Amino acid sequence: MTGRKIAVASTFSPRFLSVLGEAARFSKNLDGVLHIIHAASHSEEKEIRFREAFAALGLPADTVIYWSDAPRPLEAILTILEEQKIETLIAGALEREPEHRNFTGNVARDLLLKCPCDLVLLTHPRQELESIARIVMVVDLIDVDEKWIKAALEVCRREGSPLLNVISIVTPFDRFREDMPTDSTGELEARLEELLEKAGNYDGEMDCRIVRSNTGFNACEVIQALEPDLLLARRGMSDSELLLPRHMDWLPQVIPANAVIFRS
Repeated sequence: MTGRKIAVASTFSPRFLSVLGEAARFSKNLDGVLHIIHAASHSEEKEIRFREAFAALGLPADTVIYWSDAPRPLEAILTILEEQKIETLIAGALEREPEHRNFTGNVARDLLLKCPCDLVLLTHPRQELESIARIVMVVDLIDVDEKWIKAALEVCRREGSPLLNVISIVTPFDRFREDMPTDSTGELEARLEELLEKAGNYDGEMDCRIVRSNTGFNACEVIQALEPDLLLARRGMSDSELLLPRHMDWLPQVIPANAVIFRS
């Protein structure tokens, strides 16, 4: 993802500066160039507000803002992503402050299903730079993609997290699949470790584990219990249709942490 064209979907919500600040931090870590998508028409007042925010956050004064008169925010965002060939989109994941669980907002839910590029969803955006203590990475042992594992590890290295939990979700139905490597937890964990070792070195502590779950939502509980600062997963493709990460169909309803969802 190094040097990518990155955009943040920005609105004048209570988290306006926090989302911009987190997007700026993330883009800088990846040596990317940050652009702004505002899913509404241009006005001088809005532009002044954006430029003041850029100055406060240390962003370049000439940071590009894409405006849109599309009737719906999702339509505006998707159109700009395609026209401007954005490679990574950053957006807020929630529509209101959570109490006990992070319920995914409507726009974020649609982006999970339709965003044509890599997607970063922020549940707890931070204006100031803070350390990333723990990352959780979900690896599919049936549909293995070594290229994205390398890309995900690069994100981990750049974030400087001292702790990485790598998990693979296995349900009782998986054992009957012909492409399931084995049903042995020990052998599956060894397979995880082998994939990570092959993908490259990671300087922090790494823990590989198999999460056995009767339903995908149980895996959400496991991930949430780990209290990650960042969740990494990968979407697949089927007949040109984007798919959610396997056994993570709960993401459009509940998102446990800031998440980077890579597109295959």
